Amino acid sequence: MADGKVTLKKESGDTITVPLDRLSMADRRYVASMKNKLAEKNKAAEAKKPAISYVNQVQPFLVTYCVECHNQGLAKDGYKVTTYETLTDPGKKGPLVIPGKPDESRLSQTIRGRGEYMPPAGHPQPSKEEIAMIVAWVEAGAPNDNAEDAKPKPRSGRAKSRR
Repeated sequence: MADGKVTLKKESGDTITVPLDRLSMADRRYVASMKNKLAEKNKAAEAKKPAISYVNQVQPFLVTYCVECHNQGLAKDGYKVTTYETLTDPGKKGPLVIPGKPDESRLSQTIRGRGEYMPPAGHPQPSKEEIAMIVAWVEAGAPNDNAEDAKPKPRSGRAKSRR
């Protein structure tokens, strides 16, 4: 069904397209129920779609294309990509990743060539699919599936005793 028309397949295998309003009320209900079932099936398939993994997809991307210049020892423009936590550090021009906001996140801006393009010429370049994956990850809220990053951080300094 599209544009108020329905394509029907005959027993012979041929197809015909007819306006929806030419069908009986029972056939219109059937078409509507099939449309709803298809929408539910597509929704279920989308829900089953595996989430983008920070550990298995994003980190390897960052190691391949970014960590050479943006690491603990050399943090160009104040950016480090060595841990999930450093991706949200402010840097000189705002955080690399703002979960849910790829158009505001420096990482997705630069790999898409909006502003200063990264990685720079002469370095390995990500594919369109890799760029789309990073943008989709940020758009999905930049979920962190790294159990090590999820552990509570130790407090600095000594705890004061209450006596």
